[in-house]
Amino acid sequence: MSAPRIVIAAGGTAGHVVPAIAVADALRAEGAEVSFVGGQRAEAELVPAAGYPLDPIRVEGISRSNPVKAARALGKAMYSLIGEAVERGFEARWAELRQRVDHLLTFDAWLFSTPMWNFGLPYRLKHYIDLIIQPTMAFTNDAEGAINTHGDGKIAILIGAGALDIRPGAALAALDFGLAHLAQCLRVYFGVREIHEIRVVPTFGDEASVERAMAAARTDTEALAISLAGRAGGRG
Repeated sequence: MSAPRIVIAAGGTAGHVVPAIAVADALRAEGAEVSFVGGQRAEAELVPAAGYPLDPIRVEGISRSNPVKAARALGKAMYSLIGEAVERGFEARWAELRQRVDHLLTFDAWLFSTPMWNFGLPYRLKHYIDLIIQPTMAFTNDAEGAINTHGDGKIAILIGAGALDIRPGAALAALDFGLAHLAQCLRVYFGVREIHEIRVVPTFGDEASVERAMAAARTDTEALAISLAGRAGGRG
């Protein structure tokens, strides 16, 4: 029986790397073949010094407060994987996915109309968003993480309905993991700058409150339609 091959991902500070090396030592003592994958911090020096091969990747921490820096960090991580061959047997599926993204990019405007689902998006729509956000399809990036988006100049219209009033500025706004998340994905990964959000909220409550919410949404939708139609006519 051949020796098991184990790869360990650990990096950043010695507090992360040294314990990982101790685990590697124990695994190697049991006959395992161990290697590491990591960035350019403590692991770059400590891992080779301990006698283990290190496959370097260009990464950085993901910012929790700056979406641009967070996207750059993700771009660096994705760049480390670009160039890897598609797993055998999945070529046709990846080709179909690329075809779907290319088709989406042929349109000038994208309309998403969705209910709130557990404060977020329905799983089918969330699955679709996760599928189309792929490096080399929605965007390309270089080794430094700089992103070149493929949806520049597009218009996105997001219509969301929900039982709770989670509009920006409302008391429950922090619970919006639906339209806010969708808008951020389109803005960061596709480069869409013109995003219109229409919220049909709240749809739960007394009849008068719900009717006011519906009427306000209709007014906003009609005004947006007139505005966009006028711009389209002007271009014609």
